[in-house]
Amino acid sequence: MRFLPRPDFAEQFVTGNVVARSDLTPEKEQCLKSYLRAYAESIVFSKANPTAAMLVNWHMFPDAIPTNVPFDEALKTAVDNYTAYLSYIDPLDGKWGYMPPDKMDFYNKYLGLDGVVDITKYYTNDYIDYVNDFDTAAIEQMAQNYQAPTPAP
Repeated sequence: MRFLPRPDFAEQFVTGNVVARSDLTPEKEQCLKSYLRAYAESIVFSKANPTAAMLVNWHMFPDAIPTNVPFDEALKTAVDNYTAYLSYIDPLDGKWGYMPPDKMDFYNKYLGLDGVVDITKYYTNDYIDYVNDFDTAAIEQMAQNYQAPTPAP
C-alpha cells in the first residue's frame, strides 16, 4: 500500500467531518462532545508518536497486521502511510475541528450547491471550545513516553 496525496485544490476546504443529528438529547450531545475531544487528543497523540499509535491500533485489531511481509517492514510502511495522512490534519485557526466559513463556502461551491444549499445549516463550530479544552503538551508528553504493546506477528 501507499499513500496518495490529496490534490492541491483540497486545501481550500475541510475534508473530514463527523455527522450527527441536530436533535440530540443533552446526554447524547455531551457524549458527542466528549468523543470529539477524545478524537482531537488521539490526533495529537498520533502526531507525536505515530509508531505507538499504530502499535495500539494493531494491538486492538491484530487482523489488520499485514502477514505477507516481515513485521518490522509492515510497521514501517504503516507508520509512513499514517504519518503522510496525519500531515493533512492540523488545527485550523489554532483549533482542532474548527470549520472556517470560507472553507465551507468553497466546499459548497465545489459541490455545485452554491445558491442551492445554505451550507451554514449543515455544520457547527459550537463545540470547538469544548473539544480543544485539553492540555496538548501533556498529550504529546504521554505519547513520547508511551510504551505501546507489540502485537504478536
